[in-house]
Amino acid sequence: MFTFLKDVKLKTQLLGLSWITISFFFLVIYISFKYFETAQKESSLQISNAVNTINFVNDQEVTQLWVIRVHYFRSLQDNKYRQTYTNALNTWYANVNKSFKNDGQQSTKERKMAFDAYYQHMRQTETVLDNYANGLISKNELRQWQDKASMLGMDVVDKLNLFTTELSDRVDDSISNSEEKFSSLITMFSIISFLFSVLMLAISFVLSNSIVNPIISIKDAMLKIAEGDLSSKQPEDNGSNELAQLTYSINQTVDKLATIAQGSHSIAENVSSASLALTNVMEESTTNVQIELEQIEQVATAVNELSQTATEVSLNASNAEKATVKHH
Repeated sequence: MFTFLKDVKLKTQLLGLSWITISFFFLVIYISFKYFETAQKESSLQISNAVNTINFVNDQEVTQLWVIRVHYFRSLQDNKYRQTYTNALNTWYANVNKSFKNDGQQSTKERKMAFDAYYQHMRQTETVLDNYANGLISKNELRQWQDKASMLGMDVVDKLNLFTTELSDRVDDSISNSEEKFSSLITMFSIISFLFSVLMLAISFVLSNSIVNPIISIKDAMLKIAEGDLSSKQPEDNGSNELAQLTYSINQTVDKLATIAQGSHSIAENVSSASLALTNVMEESTTNVQIELEQIEQVATAVNELSQTATEVSLNASNAEKATVKHH
């Protein structure tokens, strides 16, 4: 496993691991930032749309509705405002229909229905008031019509309030969703960081073993070499990093030391053989010297004996000469 590491320099391995770790964290931070930025933009867009919708509803529907209501109450008091009220009502309803945005929400549909019902009822204002002025309807019928107009107006106001409340709730939901997304992002970042840390720890463990184990093996081999054991050689991998080169150098050193030791052993054997031969020669020389000494002693003994014999012969001759002289 990870046999390719034996061809990678140790410095490259360490720097590579650091680079991968730093790059990963920068990548995670960049992705997280982009994800958060996108979520924030979506949330901001939703909030902006909601705010724009609320402002639009306030400007085009709520404010104009209250203007129409003012014209309505004026028309009840003065006939000359009736046509003005009718024109303002028609203009308001036309603008509402033109700019109305159906977002599919139930409150939006109910708001449109309330507008339609209010307009269909209030468009009869000028006719109803003229009929009442001409005695065609009773005061009670006019009051009933006005009560219904008030009820429909309040219904429009209620639907508008409900709509704006729902928009506010949507804004709150959008903010909550952004917070949840951010929280999820933090959680996801934490999980990914933890998993990556576990992965980096495993890779670091493998990488450290690929560095430390050969060093320990080399240390043990050097101890054996220091004790004189030249038979322990390191297995050589087909690698090119510093540890592979160190292993090769140690094995080369062991081989050279073994060769030197073997040569020294041969020399020692030769010296021992020469010493043994010299000892034998010395022993033979000693023996020969002893033999020669014995022979010299024998010669000296013989010489002594000859000298004594010669002395005796000389003495005997002298005695014989003296005897002869005395005889004569």
